[in-house]
Amino acid sequence: KLVKQNLKLPRRTITSFLYTPPRRGGLGIPCVMDELHIHVVSSAFKLLTSRNDPRVRDIAHHELLKTANIRRRDLQSAQDFLNSPPVPGEGKRGDIKSLWSDVRIAASHCGANFQLDR
Repeated sequence: KLVKQNLKLPRRTITSFLYTPPRRGGLGIPCVMDELHIHVVSSAFKLLTSRNDPRVRDIAHHELLKTANIRRRDLQSAQDFLNSPPVPGEGKRGDIKSLWSDVRIAASHCGANFQLDR
């Protein structure tokens, strides 16, 4: 909405026009939500694979396992939890458990899959 206003485009302008690359007739503006999802997945990966501080990695794995056990007891592993589709309303609580739900939502949006060695 703000992009359309700043560019003085009509409100009825289709959103895909904003994000389509110029070579295909669009404006090529990066989608902020896509960037956010990529950042969330990347940050989670860094936490889960931290080599500089094993404590960070261990805490991340521990919290992920706790979240997986609370949210989806039917799954076999934390990896299954991260790679399973999110449920409607997930990630709205604002607690540490929601961090991993947000990762799940972002990974689903990006088409990313996690493979954990633990």
